Amino acid sequence: MPCLNCSQANARKLLACLILLLASGQLHANDTDNLVRPPIFNVKDFGAVGDGENLDTNAIQQAIDACFDAGGGIVRVPAGDFHTGTIQFKSNITLSLDHGATLLGSQSLNDYPTDKLDTPRESEPRCLISEKELLGVAGNIFGDGSLGEHTSATPKVSNSSTSN
Repeated sequence: MPCLNCSQANARKLLACLILLLASGQLHANDTDNLVRPPIFNVKDFGAVGDGENLDTNAIQQAIDACFDAGGGIVRVPAGDFHTGTIQFKSNITLSLDHGATLLGSQSLNDYPTDKLDTPRESEPRCLISEKELLGVAGNIFGDGSLGEHTSATPKVSNSSTSN
């Protein structure tokens, strides 16, 4: 059975080492200051209204394109009802829907162009979100208001058309 005094002495030595590491700057208690946060592109900054009436497809697509052109980041959809047709998802992008945000699929087939889409195995090539232009690096879609700040179990989008 180990000596209680020896265990306490070892614990004190370990604590002293940790204090020295913290003091020397080799160990950071809170290293989040060094993290680079991805840029956030709010769809409303690109003209989306989110009232469920106006067609927000172009504004959502412009936010996605700007995010992609910047090298990736987060496309934020704040609370509201965003009426949309097909949007083209791209690589290195997280599409994050805030709590209370809804993407409402347009009732008009004209809002779902098929010229850039492959014919699927079933039905017509119309979809709400197409990711044909992904470059082998998947993006993420979150609908929990987290702005994509997940570290595990992130849903991935594959390189095939998705319809929701």
